[in-house]
Parts: sequence; C-alpha cells; structure tokens
Amino acid sequence: MATEKIEILNRVAPGDRWSPVGTVNAPILESLTEALEYIYQEKGYKEFHLSPFQGKIYAVVETEDKPAPIKRYNIYGDR
Repeated sequence: MATEKIEILNRVAPGDRWSPVGTVNAPILESLTEALEYIYQEKGYKEFHLSPFQGKIYAVVETEDKPAPIKRYNIYGDR
C-alpha cells in the first residue's frame, strides 16, 4: 500500500486560523484543534501532515497499488 497527501486546510492570517480547501463558503476555523476536528467530522480523515512554513495541512490517506495491466499482442494469438 502507498500513501497519498491531500491538501485539506490553508492558514488564514493573522494567527492560527484555518480554512478548508475546496469548500464553497468555507468557514474560518479559529484554531488548529477546531480545524482538525472539522475535517474529521466532514471527511473522516484521521492522519495529518502539517507544513507550518507553507501554511498548509494535508490528510494522509492510504491508496492501493494497482498492478500494471497485462500487455497482449495479436501477432502471438493472445486474443
């Protein structure tokens, strides 16, 4: 299994305020704890990656590795 990071929150200056990404009329959440609770309740994400210098928070989700499709060639009579 692989992991993927999905951007979920952006910092809103001044202070420790956060806004959800991709939400129409997104609320401004007044603390990191409030923002993480909001994301957990809305999306169910439980793992996070914080990037304080970028002002972004990402959800870390597991993804399944899909095997490459088997190549088939007509000249060998595979079809």
